[in-house]
Amino acid sequence: MRTRLATTILLLALSGCPRADDPFGEREPGPGPASQSVPWVAARDAAGHPLLEIPAAVVAPASAEATISPPATTRILQVFVQVGDEVRAGQPLAEVVMPEILEAAGRLAAAEIRIEAQSRRREQLLGLREHGLVRTADLAEAEAALAEARAERVAALAVLGSAGISGADARKLLAREGATTLESPIDGVVLSVDAPLGSVHEAGSSPLFRIGAASTGRIVGRASASIPENATFVWIGSDGTEVSLSLRASSPLIDPRDGTREVFFDPEVPLRPGLTGKVQIRLPKGTAYAAVPARAVFLRDGEARVFALEAAGVREVPVRVVTASGTDAVVKGLVPGARVASDAGRYAASQAEAEGEVGHE
Repeated sequence: MRTRLATTILLLALSGCPRADDPFGEREPGPGPASQSVPWVAARDAAGHPLLEIPAAVVAPASAEATISPPATTRILQVFVQVGDEVRAGQPLAEVVMPEILEAAGRLAAAEIRIEAQSRRREQLLGLREHGLVRTADLAEAEAALAEARAERVAALAVLGSAGISGADARKLLAREGATTLESPIDGVVLSVDAPLGSVHEAGSSPLFRIGAASTGRIVGRASASIPENATFVWIGSDGTEVSLSLRASSPLIDPRDGTREVFFDPEVPLRPGLTGKVQIRLPKGTAYAAVPARAVFLRDGEARVFALEAAGVREVPVRVVTASGTDAVVKGLVPGARVASDAGRYAASQAEAEGEVGHE
């Protein structure tokens, strides 16, 4: 008899104690046995949650690097710089000869001479025509020759323009016996040189020079979370450096592969292009943001909700999902510490089961 009584007391004691291996804490009693299997968990403060961190990198502006490629067939005569040299915008890098450009400069000079001569002849013929001393055919021939010379000038200027050489530069080119100077377009450091003396490079081949400029980059990240209103942003580098950011723009396009979109930020202090890190979204103070299990959120009438346990009972609380993963969701409209059903589907099923058992009785 005593043995049976001791066993009964032990079973009652065990049934009244929470399980030590329960990761969700206590289970609140519900209207039926099934509901008791749904754990209730405390909503956590969403500040610093990994879902509010965006992987990002510092991207260089276009002006951070310049390449000088041969615009036409180019032969290297002299090189004035080496790798690692600091250069200024407009500083000579090399002296080269470009036969096609030199030919275009010659055609331009010849066309300008012909235009000048034909213009004078046309003026003379117009003066003589007033006195009836010139034939119409002679005037027409002079005008045709003038038009042909002008067309030749336009064609030559087009070839020169494709190489970035103006008409004035073309005249200097002829004065220097065909040699032209390649200049640095930016201030920076020479990163590479591929211009052996005497070598010939075809148009569109690999760059002869690469110049890198000191610059500050723009931060580009890929975010799955919607950006909360009045949030602030901080860059956290791989070395732990923190820099305040301002949101510049969000891409209107969503990547169909993972549902992310690009987000662009400007740093308060210069950051070197190429750095990698993350952007932390810091939620505005005084607003209700919380992290809950993803299964705690359900839809009703097109609105996201959670089951919250309050003193008066269980209530459906409307929330707005900021971002979610397979395990967690960050929501607005729920105070951290609120008790919610960790699995809304199971809780709703348990309620229906309990109501069915009551109705059956």
